[in-house]
Amino acid sequence: MRNLFQNLDEFLASVDTVQAATDTADTADANSRSPFAQPNITVQQVTVSQAAPRSTWEVTFPQALQWALIGVAAAFAVGLVVERRRGTFLRLRLAPISRFQILAGKGLACFIAAVTACLLLLAIGILVFHVRVASWPLLAASVAARPFVSWG
Repeated sequence: MRNLFQNLDEFLASVDTVQAATDTADTADANSRSPFAQPNITVQQVTVSQAAPRSTWEVTFPQALQWALIGVAAAFAVGLVVERRRGTFLRLRLAPISRFQILAGKGLACFIAAVTACLLLLAIGILVFHVRVASWPLLAASVAARPFVSWG
């Protein structure tokens, strides 16, 4: 118990010396103010950072776009398989066009369908769910490149 009180006295003495040093620094300010004066309050403006998404829709819409592209690519792939099984692909090969032209036409149709799906989803997201677009040129480049990335 004696040790406890001795350590407590040492601690309080060190607190008193720190308090005395602080009081001497504030004597000029303390002499000019009354204890009943208004407190010195500084006001700082706080703004919300716009870097974070405003809603969960801004996080989920890119995912929705990717799922739409996966669905479009899968539908066209299944379409190619169905055409081959039913003989439509064989009839197209008998026409005076090359295989490359047949597949390029299907690829172009898939690209147009994928871009259309992206644009429709983006229109819904922007108009209905108020999704922000940070950069329109980057969005246009992304929509143009996404169908190619989805196929890989």
